[in-house]
Amino acid sequence: MYMNIRQFFRGRISASSYTLVLSAWVVVCALLIQFACQMVWEEQWQFSRTQKLVGWLNTSIIICYGFLTPGRLRDLNMPRWMSKFTPFLLIAVIMLPLLMLYSGEKWDNEFGESPPPSPWWKKILVFVLLVCAIQWMYEAMMMYLQLSYAWRPID
Repeated sequence: MYMNIRQFFRGRISASSYTLVLSAWVVVCALLIQFACQMVWEEQWQFSRTQKLVGWLNTSIIICYGFLTPGRLRDLNMPRWMSKFTPFLLIAVIMLPLLMLYSGEKWDNEFGESPPPSPWWKKILVFVLLVCAIQWMYEAMMMYLQLSYAWRPID
């Protein structure tokens, strides 16, 4: 029922697994950004460190997207060359809802056997995590923007 990491990155990834992993990582990054911004507000941390942290965390989200997307495209039986264009922002914005919500083929294809159907609790967990990821990342970015406009270097 459960697959190991090697199969996860080489085989097909279902829509629920893709959305679950990506949303969970976005939630973790959003909470870390909020924590870092709070530390700067309390003057326990430097703003330059928060800038670097935000950059690294956003890069990690892009890397996570890059690792998961080829497996998701294999589940949708898309050609291999499609994964080369997913890092482009415009294509990513258009494709992300498709990758998260569209269910793949129920039968085996040239990329492997079909992932097992998701249980009801996993679908609910995916929905809750997706809503939390959107809300918390929005709050984190607003908190960071507010902090960046309020913060001024000491002369």
